Amino acid sequence: MNDVVNIDPGGPQARPSEQRWERLLLDGLVVGYRREIGRATMFSKDGYGWSATPISFDTKVPEATFGGPSIRIFHGDIIEMPYRYDAQEHRRLVVLVCSPGNDVLFDPETNAVDSLASLWPPPHSPFAQRCHGTVWACDELRRKCDSVVEALRAEQVPGFGMVADGAASCLLGILLVGFLQWWVGGEVGPVTSLLGGFAACVLRFTMWRRESPYLLSRRWVLAMTWRVALLCGLTTFVAGMAIGQGFKSAVGMGAAGVLFTGLLWILAGDVVAWRTGGYARERSSSKRPGSRWD
Repeated sequence: MNDVVNIDPGGPQARPSEQRWERLLLDGLVVGYRREIGRATMFSKDGYGWSATPISFDTKVPEATFGGPSIRIFHGDIIEMPYRYDAQEHRRLVVLVCSPGNDVLFDPETNAVDSLASLWPPPHSPFAQRCHGTVWACDELRRKCDSVVEALRAEQVPGFGMVADGAASCLLGILLVGFLQWWVGGEVGPVTSLLGGFAACVLRFTMWRRESPYLLSRRWVLAMTWRVALLCGLTTFVAGMAIGQGFKSAVGMGAAGVLFTGLLWILAGDVVAWRTGGYARERSSSKRPGSRWD
């Protein structure tokens, strides 16, 4: 965190109402704020004087659901506060707004990620003591935070591109090994072909984990498994119909595709997690969120 430039986030820091603002940035610098008042969109360069005159920006970030006695907190702000409601030590944390009302506290030094709701359950009210700047002042930290947000969002609804990538990896692994068997020996062994698909899934998981160490969580693997399996099964069904198989035979091929690719995918996730330190953000069920700071 020492390489983060401390900057004045700019603008007012009083919170006269619960109305949410958006912070506007241009080339990583704060240039103003935006808020909705009825049907009108108002802009301000400093948060005090508002007008309908638009402000040029290339990035807008939402306000968090909490702040401090005299500060507004936005996505990407580096703040100083207790990590958990009963903690005494203050830490520098990054506030990440994954979706409206869903805030996360991220510690870049330890890679700890926990939802604000689990760390500060009602009736406790989270508060920030100070704002030390934003992640926009440090490209490396910004990329790290973007990776965390993408991983958390993928746990809820993985993007179709990611699902298609996983399904393609699995099917291509099966087809490639099957083709090599036919080219060398003139026949195809189904078990060996499935091993090729398993190896391709392991490789795909490994590459994703290297790109984002926060991605490979158990919840994400389960969310991906049934989507990848269904897409593989649908592809197998269409392929069966295309090569002239009857409808019932094509349905059977599709069902087999769902079953086997689903098993390959979830087993590959377990193997990669086991070899790379476990699932992301995994914790014992006997511990509270944030108990790593006890």
